[in-house]
Amino acid sequence: MDGSCISLPAPGRFGDRPGDPKEDLLVGAGIDFAGAREFFLRTLPPFDWIVEDMLAVGQDAQRGFKGDLVAGSKGRKSFFAIQLGLLVAAGRDVFGYRVPKARKVAYLNLELVTRGFQERVLRMCRSLGIDPHEVWRNFTPLTLPVPGRIREEAVLDAFVDKLRRESCELVIIDPQYKLYEPGEDESTGVGLSGVLRFRDRIITDARAAVLMVMHDSKGGSTGDRRITDRGAGSGFAGRDYDARFVLTPHADGDDSHVVLSSSSRYRARRPDRTLTFDNGAMVFVCADEIDPCQQTSASEGEARVRKAREQRLDADAALYARVIDNIIGDR
Repeated sequence: MDGSCISLPAPGRFGDRPGDPKEDLLVGAGIDFAGAREFFLRTLPPFDWIVEDMLAVGQDAQRGFKGDLVAGSKGRKSFFAIQLGLLVAAGRDVFGYRVPKARKVAYLNLELVTRGFQERVLRMCRSLGIDPHEVWRNFTPLTLPVPGRIREEAVLDAFVDKLRRESCELVIIDPQYKLYEPGEDESTGVGLSGVLRFRDRIITDARAAVLMVMHDSKGGSTGDRRITDRGAGSGFAGRDYDARFVLTPHADGDDSHVVLSSSSRYRARRPDRTLTFDNGAMVFVCADEIDPCQQTSASEGEARVRKAREQRLDADAALYARVIDNIIGDR
């Protein structure tokens, strides 16, 4: 080793040293062989946290964070993502994760019709005690009727420029698979490079953090898999994140209970938490009195046995009640 350091940050360099055209070409791509001294001796600013330990804004030629949210089909991913976005826009903590200050959030709704999305957001605002007359300044809902068009070069350029001018610091994309164009396939990875390029343009050029909403792969119990193995599609894409939130059904079989897990590349993993979804309020609330036990294939089997036993007991009780009624009736 000669002491040099190869680093691949967002385009930019620590120092401004003249070089030949080839050197300039490398430095323009973020490959700076001459940057070892600055790398080891210069103190970079601390992370500018949007959600502490999880999502941060890009700064000083560094990109924004790549985040994702993973849950199974009908796992209420959108509810969680909207709630997180509203809390960040209002400057309020997210399930124990500190939000240092209110941030501007752009929410790309690629699935719900505008009226349905509006009803959901406003109901959640009321439940969370967030004033719509205030939060609209920081929460920008964007419903795209033809999601694939945003990947077109000219549209993407304009979109990134708008994010920069509006000072948006968190972009939530819900759901990721809607960014795939006809003929592309999430499960095989065809078109994946275009989706990742779309995300990377936002985190490098707009310096915003991105939270992608993803669904889990089909088959088996999600609780059997490690957090790094969650998410549908190509395996390497499922590991290309700085921070990940995961929702897993609870082992108790109650549909309203989920286990929130998280993973960060730069901070220690926090303990799992149980959340309860309030259907009337359309929001998640912490339920720390319930142990965060994830549903696994073993617990699913136990739950099926338990349910069958309960059904049998209920049937026996109903039969016993009819027998008693007949005896009393005969008297």
